[in-house]
Amino acid sequence: MENVNSQPRALDQTVPAVRESRVATVLVVDDSAEVRQQLRLLLEEMGHAVIEASNVQQALALVRRATPDMILSAIQIPGVDGFELCRQLQQDPTLRHVPTALITEEFGEPDKQRFAKDVGAVAVLKKPVTPQDLRAVVDVWLFFGSVPDATQKLRQLDNEGFHKRHSMELVAQLETKVADLERLSRRYKLLSETNHAIVRMRSREELLRTVCRIAVEHGGVRLATIVLTDQADRHSLLADSYSEAAGSSTGFDDALDEFANAGRGLSAKTVRSEKLLVVNDIVNDPTTVALHETARRAGIGAMAVCPLRHGGVAIGALEIYVCTAGFFGPEILRTFEEMAEDIAFGLHNQAREADNAVARQRTADALEYNRVLIESSPIGIVTYNAAGGVISVNTAAAKITGGTVTQLAAQNFREIESWKSSGLLSLAEQALATNRITDKEIHIPSTTYGKEVWIRARLVPFEFRSERHLLALLSDISERHEVEQALAEAQATYRALVETQPLVGIFLMDEKEVLYRNPRTLEIFGYQPGELVGQPFSVHVMDEDWPAVERAVRAVFSGEIPIGVAEFRGRRKDGSEVRISAHGTLGCRNGKPMLIGVILDVTEQRHAEQQIKLHVAQLEAAFMHTVEVATTLSEMRDPYTAGHERRVAEIAVAIGAELGFDAQRLQGMRIAGSLHDVGKISIPSEILSKPGKLTDIEYLMVKGHPQAGYEILKSVEFPWPVAQVALQHHERMDGSGYPQGLKGEEILFEARIMSVADVVEAMSSHRPYRAGLGIDKALAEIERGRGSAYDPVVVDACLKLFRENGYELRQGD
Repeated sequence: MENVNSQPRALDQTVPAVRESRVATVLVVDDSAEVRQQLRLLLEEMGHAVIEASNVQQALALVRRATPDMILSAIQIPGVDGFELCRQLQQDPTLRHVPTALITEEFGEPDKQRFAKDVGAVAVLKKPVTPQDLRAVVDVWLFFGSVPDATQKLRQLDNEGFHKRHSMELVAQLETKVADLERLSRRYKLLSETNHAIVRMRSREELLRTVCRIAVEHGGVRLATIVLTDQADRHSLLADSYSEAAGSSTGFDDALDEFANAGRGLSAKTVRSEKLLVVNDIVNDPTTVALHETARRAGIGAMAVCPLRHGGVAIGALEIYVCTAGFFGPEILRTFEEMAEDIAFGLHNQAREADNAVARQRTADALEYNRVLIESSPIGIVTYNAAGGVISVNTAAAKITGGTVTQLAAQNFREIESWKSSGLLSLAEQALATNRITDKEIHIPSTTYGKEVWIRARLVPFEFRSERHLLALLSDISERHEVEQALAEAQATYRALVETQPLVGIFLMDEKEVLYRNPRTLEIFGYQPGELVGQPFSVHVMDEDWPAVERAVRAVFSGEIPIGVAEFRGRRKDGSEVRISAHGTLGCRNGKPMLIGVILDVTEQRHAEQQIKLHVAQLEAAFMHTVEVATTLSEMRDPYTAGHERRVAEIAVAIGAELGFDAQRLQGMRIAGSLHDVGKISIPSEILSKPGKLTDIEYLMVKGHPQAGYEILKSVEFPWPVAQVALQHHERMDGSGYPQGLKGEEILFEARIMSVADVVEAMSSHRPYRAGLGIDKALAEIERGRGSAYDPVVVDACLKLFRENGYELRQGD
């Protein structure tokens, strides 16, 4: 409220301009020590002396002992008030000349100012008194020095007139106090009901609806609405509303509803600015012209929008609409602002409780999920404490060892004989001591429960509640060992064919010397085993024929030709001559190029050349049969991907043909494709055929199949980089693949082809955990990864193969 009539004037005459102020003694009368202290500081700063009185009786006693130069008295003083003080001063001829100014909180009432004049006050000041207003009054009346006699006579009231006027003033003050108490009661009711709702209501919707109703029923408003903000785009969304018409059969009054919707822009403005917005006279406010007509129809005279703040951010707004213009004074605005703070606090508490409930449920779900996951895992899982006692054991562990969960739970790992005899116990102690993971494959001829099994045990130490524990992951690898044994036998068969067959000489050589000669090669040239270790191949060739043979060898090593063919006169140990037909192709050994050669003695058997070719074909067929055996063994463990390796081989060969590979290199692609997933024999069949999502441990085991395939194939002396293709077929151009994270040209070109063929076939075909996605999605995937995951040259060739050349992927192999 602005200060009215703050310029000091004599209450019955005009005061001339002040010429000079002087130091004086001022009596301050107020029951509030804080107010007296404030006035003392202001007066002393002006250079005046101050005496104080807390009530009128004390003030009169002080005045009669030593008359001050001026008196400043509050009107509202318990017991005898400031009006009575003025009257008593006027009734005392020795004191009526002392200028007396009254101070009040209700400054703007004209009747109160007239009454103050009539009882002898020279000025009325508003609390809190400003330094400027105080100086103006004190300086003027200290300049006069006393109240003129003519003015004193005008200010005298008879007892009846004074008491009548005084009673009226007291009644007015009482009515004001009662009104204040009623306002305070309504304010308390409004805030207390809001707080009770915050405590009681469990849902956000119920809380907002109840708070809006409280604002209407206890706040004297026509419509209350709460809007909340979508924090993502700061867009305001109506949360709930309540009006005087809410109890009617038709719900909201149409005009109120229309006005609230029209005023929503003001709420949005409040949310954006995060500041209180008040329109105290809507139909006359030039800033709300668009709302004037709607406000008249709805009977809305004023509105206020209080932001709901939490964490320094506006999360919504409380909209208050009332009938009466000018309704929103400072006190009622403070009430609604406090109400908005309480609402924001309640919303925050509810959100926090909801988050806590979700977190608790998630924790419970995670624990249950982990329990189900462990129990349903095909991997045997046993946890031990540092003393060796069992903490938990799943069904798979019991199945692998042939016992029951109860039997396994009773075993201390330090007492298990198979752990002792296989060395697994010492690895367990090592894992606990060094906090490092250890693993070992052990063969148990007969478990405690009479079952023979090969087990891979992976021991993982971990801390739980500051104590060391051991996690044992047990995998039944009996089937894998059977497959490995079959593969070893197949490899032995292959070596037997190479070493013992009497027709073809086979040798391996680098660019300097012969690395290997089979017995038939030595026999052809008349040597005994061990006689030609480290000797160059030229010792077997007549000098005149060596240049042609050497050119063919160099052409193979340089890649000029894939297969070198030569027929020459060979030199036997005794110097005799033998007619030799030789074939050689480039292979790889330990990452270095190597020529794989086959020689045939055709001296006396030229007429039987066709028969010899037949034998060679039989040898190659035996070689391919060995490849097929390995492929079949791999597919036997994973029936869901039966035919996968063959189809990948076909796609890889077709891409190689599109890129211009010769027949020999295409054969290498076919063999590499047929064996690229042979490493999956190291993975338990339960994981390979698992229809659901793999666990992290299971996925790590699956990711190990390229390395396992390489370990199986690396010792087989193929003429092509078959083992490297198996190792690298999951590498990606950008280094995101596995197991080595190779990039770009670090990856064999054949492996880059194989990775594209593998993705196309895998996505097109059915899997236990999903149906086939079809060739279109498979091609879209390699097109998406062109240049990043996959070699762009290979991708382009594959896309052309399917989209332009009409290549179709065979199914049902």
